[in-house]
Amino acid sequence: MTLTLKPKLTLTRPTRSRTILVGAVTLCSVLTILGVVHQHQSVWQDDHLQVLWLVENVRNSILPMPSPSPARELEPEDNHLNSNNGYTPEVLPHACTSDQLDVIQRHLPSDACLRTRTTPWKQMCSITQNTKCPDATWIDNYYHHHQQRQQNQPGRKFSFLGISVGCNKAFDAVEAMRRGSRNPKFDKAAWRQAMQDASGGQMASGVCNQELREQFHLTNHNHSHSGRHNDSQRRIPENAEMHCVEPMPVTAQALQRAAQQLRYDTDGFIVTHAAIAKQSGSTYFPRASLSSQAHMTVKVGSENQGIDSCGDPNTAQTNPKCLKVPMYSLDEYAQKFIRRPPDDPIHILSIDVEGYDYDVILGGMNDTLPRVEYLEFEYNWMGSWKTQTLQDAIQKLDSLHFSCYWAGSRGRLWRITNCFLDYYNVKHWSNVACVNRRRVPQLAADMERIFEQTLLETA
Repeated sequence: MTLTLKPKLTLTRPTRSRTILVGAVTLCSVLTILGVVHQHQSVWQDDHLQVLWLVENVRNSILPMPSPSPARELEPEDNHLNSNNGYTPEVLPHACTSDQLDVIQRHLPSDACLRTRTTPWKQMCSITQNTKCPDATWIDNYYHHHQQRQQNQPGRKFSFLGISVGCNKAFDAVEAMRRGSRNPKFDKAAWRQAMQDASGGQMASGVCNQELREQFHLTNHNHSHSGRHNDSQRRIPENAEMHCVEPMPVTAQALQRAAQQLRYDTDGFIVTHAAIAKQSGSTYFPRASLSSQAHMTVKVGSENQGIDSCGDPNTAQTNPKCLKVPMYSLDEYAQKFIRRPPDDPIHILSIDVEGYDYDVILGGMNDTLPRVEYLEFEYNWMGSWKTQTLQDAIQKLDSLHFSCYWAGSRGRLWRITNCFLDYYNVKHWSNVACVNRRRVPQLAADMERIFEQTLLETA
């Protein structure tokens, strides 16, 4: 049987028996290599990733490969970020070479991470120092690119859907809504003032000062006859929706007041007082409210307050200082509160729940995570991370087509997926950014390019 690709190029397709024979011979060679490597542990330390890659490729040469899903042109009603919705075959990230791993270890040395493994709150680990306050320039650039394309497509319908779990003071959520909706109404300076008013001036300062960072710049390609920008002509999504989910009573109350004051709630900014976890039920949080003096000790936006803040639920229910808060799995929350159709993509999911981030992910594995294009979460030593590993989380996310990176300051990225180093399982505060390489291959390519550029920097 022949397969003609071009008039001057003819390839002969091997029979299945020949393929199996060649694969078997190659596999024997690989097994021989593995035997040699096993005898020389120093070689194994440097080259095991390459050997595993070789074994995987031999396996693929023997087993029949599934046919890729056909590509599809997006119709005008498809979502505004030009999501591929699984129709474009993904590009799998290669395993890091030994040279790349060496560079990563120079950028993120393990010494302090291992030395302070029992005192992670000292924040001496190189991963903490490089990722505790990331600059997500990759997501800004991605939205700027699509903002320009969409302004030139006046007949195209588009939408935006985001979720912030552990919304805190919501500066990141407001910024995400501004990027995704392109609505200038969502403004961090206005939000900061509204939150100050709602909290009576008792708002905790943020570790990374998100409220002081320059906000996303909105461009406008529609002009009035005078040549000036006409904001009234700016194309705003017909269905922009940002969910701000916050369990702390005093903070949730301030968020709701600020959203009502600015009328954000009428434009799709949804504040929900609830906790998100691995399963649904209820939990307890400090009772402090804006009408009591207790908020002097538990301020609006206080961090390091998680599901275990009130201790054991059996005793917390009789503790007058604790308030019962509804708790949902991520899947149930999405089914109950999201207004968009269940097959619409979730453009951004941000998780910051003081040590229970992986529980949130596990509670959304069935329905919600497969819809997510871009994911951010925190990794640390608290909460359920005490008994969970980052390696397991990265592997589960990889099975859902996510490539994950350490999200660094100054717009840097270090890939974790297929580049995992053992000391990453030593728990320190850090931030991880993941991209769904099947849904948004362009963003995945951008982040991989930034990773490669990061490796060119001197440590």
